[in-house]
Amino acid sequence: RNVRDKAEEALNATRTAGRDVLAVGDTLRISFPLKPEWNTSVRVHADGRAAFPLVDEVQVAGLTIAELDTRLSALYAERNFENSDKLTVELLSG
Repeated sequence: RNVRDKAEEALNATRTAGRDVLAVGDTLRISFPLKPEWNTSVRVHADGRAAFPLVDEVQVAGLTIAELDTRLSALYAERNFENSDKLTVELLSG
């Protein structure tokens, strides 16, 4: 990546770091350290929902990153996916 890309990435991180609540149009990265093939990026749709691997659509607009992390961990645990508590959610852009 060039310097401009790095600067833009840093600016986006600064913009999103202070925001508490997820909103329509946000892009999220979901990572599964023990199942990297499940890692994905998703966008929050106009209805406030986002589609995740193996658990379908989830209402995310209005949630904090921590709340979404907890909700997704619970959904994956309900479906008996091992190490669902290890997943991470990151806001890429908004």
